[in-house]
Amino acid sequence: MKRRRIDVNLTELDQLLDQAREAPLSEPDCNKIKTALHTLAQLLTPRTTEKTNDVVQPSTAEESAPPPSDQNKGEVSAGLRSRFQQPN
Repeated sequence: MKRRRIDVNLTELDQLLDQAREAPLSEPDCNKIKTALHTLAQLLTPRTTEKTNDVVQPSTAEESAPPPSDQNKGEVSAGLRSRFQQPN
């Protein structure tokens, strides 16, 4: 869903609210304030997205294996180094 861009002039909104203390708001002024408030509410509402684990499943047992124990960390480290070393 694409968000619509609106420009908010805070000085103008402050003036409108100050004027509203003395007299009722006109329809266009009321719509300006309402639009600004609705935009603010949309920005403050958290967006929910799908969780990665719900969309992408591990393709091999290696990817879903538990982390290596202290005993074989060195072996795994050496294996990864050799896998990612640049050829001479």
